[in-house]
Amino acid sequence: MMSKTRLVLGLLIGLSSVGWSQRLVWIDWPPRFTGWYRFILAGNGRVVYFDSWVEERYRVLRWTEQDGWWYLRADGGLTRNPAEATLIGYVDAASYDGNVVVGSVPRGSRSRAYRWRLGRGIEYLADPPGAVVSSWALGVSADGNIVAGQVAFWPDVRYLARWHADGQVEIHPDWHELHMWRLSPDGRVITGYDWNYGRPFRWVEGRGVHSFPHELGPASAISYDGRILGGNGSGGAYRWKVEEGVIEWLVPFGYANYASAGPMSWDGRVVAGWYVRSEWEWENSFWRGFVWREGIGAVDLYEAFRGLWPEWVDRVEVEGLSANGRYLLGLGWRHGGMARLFWLDMGRLGDVDGDGCVDDGDLLEVLLSFGEVGMNLRGDLDGDGMVGESDLLEVLLHFGEGC
Repeated sequence: MMSKTRLVLGLLIGLSSVGWSQRLVWIDWPPRFTGWYRFILAGNGRVVYFDSWVEERYRVLRWTEQDGWWYLRADGGLTRNPAEATLIGYVDAASYDGNVVVGSVPRGSRSRAYRWRLGRGIEYLADPPGAVVSSWALGVSADGNIVAGQVAFWPDVRYLARWHADGQVEIHPDWHELHMWRLSPDGRVITGYDWNYGRPFRWVEGRGVHSFPHELGPASAISYDGRILGGNGSGGAYRWKVEEGVIEWLVPFGYANYASAGPMSWDGRVVAGWYVRSEWEWENSFWRGFVWREGIGAVDLYEAFRGLWPEWVDRVEVEGLSANGRYLLGLGWRHGGMARLFWLDMGRLGDVDGDGCVDDGDLLEVLLSFGEVGMNLRGDLDGDGMVGESDLLEVLLHFGEGC
């Protein structure tokens, strides 16, 4: 377990130039770390997953602020010893509470989709009838019950797939060569790219496949119900309110249209992503992170929290955003290639409604929802899945701040 002393030393506290208070935690790389493939932040903002190249294989790891890094075992357990890390492969998505993750593991020269549950172990997802050569799990619903991804039939014809709680796999003939990008947390909307027609698509349960407007690229951001999407288009980073037909361009600064929305809060009101400031930055993959909030606009992540970064950091990237848009996972970079992973609480402590002021409205929100249990509750300030005494105490301790 991480000691209280180490935890305190790992925290940096400061004031943001946009009126937020925040907490920054630098996450140490695990032993024998030599590189990574993908970082995943669970919807509650409290659990991080990534796969690391350790001892000639990709091994999946889990991090929490309280316990630090653990390797995943195929039997559902956790271990500090890389030699006991029997979940070998890639991780692509996590449930809201971080207790379910999905991805793919090697199957000879191919891959096989899996779902792993903390304390229960790995489940290899069923192949549909036919000569399946590979499968990949790329998204999971908030409750961990619905998994979406792709299956490849011989010789290498790919289809979208959805696996349900009972293990049944769903394949449709019109899902041929549709490459998946995102699954909505409610499990009912899939976005991706249609290689047959060279355009992005949005699939909705019960409604089928629909194409994007011509100025938009594939969605790399999606709200809980899939009604709001974000990504990169002809005008840079976009937010698209699908049902209303409204397209917004989020980043007024940067170089040409080289910007893209990345993770999005479940209500679609907070979007994080990347942009570049020059052609040189684009050519050298010198991405910069931004955060956009409805009614406020976009800010450069490095500049907005400049008081937090140590001297060696010259830019930051975004890797994940929590469901409530408060917690962010990212990379701090120094020119020359060194990077460190960080977790950032962007919210004002005690500010339930996100208006920058801890006042009667926040207190009322917590009192009215006191005792509620579930996902993404606004009054759940400590992310433990319920609105309780600790959340009320946080509002009372910071009452009047920012007002």
